[in-house]
Amino acid sequence: TQAPCIDATRPATWLQGLPCHPKHNFARERWTLRVPAAMQTTVPKVLAENLADVANLQTTSVSESKFTCRFFTPTLQWVDTVEVRCTISKDDPELVICDSRSMSAALLPASFPCACPASMLLFTCCFLDMGKNLDHLNFLKLTLAKAGISIDRKKSLVLSPGFSGVEAGSKVSLRFCADADMMER
Repeated sequence: TQAPCIDATRPATWLQGLPCHPKHNFARERWTLRVPAAMQTTVPKVLAENLADVANLQTTSVSESKFTCRFFTPTLQWVDTVEVRCTISKDDPELVICDSRSMSAALLPASFPCACPASMLLFTCCFLDMGKNLDHLNFLKLTLAKAGISIDRKKSLVLSPGFSGVEAGSKVSLRFCADADMMER
């Protein structure tokens, strides 16, 4: 499969730092979570354990402070990369701040022949994610909530919503997302 190459290079993200390139295929949120001390685990490990059997999702990295995975669209296998970086509060060990990002990795799906080099050649092309990256983050929040980790919505923000209709700076929600049906195992 071409997914590891597409994920490693992520040509769709190469120009995201430039002001002339819109962030229509990228979502970023900052979550404030409360992890009960009785759980004796980390947020990345909770995500890895609860997402192990989810179709169209592949966990790529888990550490004490970081979780990374790939979401695939069911038919054509477009690759979206999700990263969650966690920092435990020094004042309150149950309080965890997570910087969460989801991004479309390439213009072409992994099912397309030579998708990785072709996407590299087409890296200047802008495209819309139709809110899928924000949906991925919502799916992870839903997973954490089902595992017993609470999200402080007053302290959590949408930093970059992608093309989802949500405004940057708005409060994070646990709205229904298109990926919720992936929870069915």
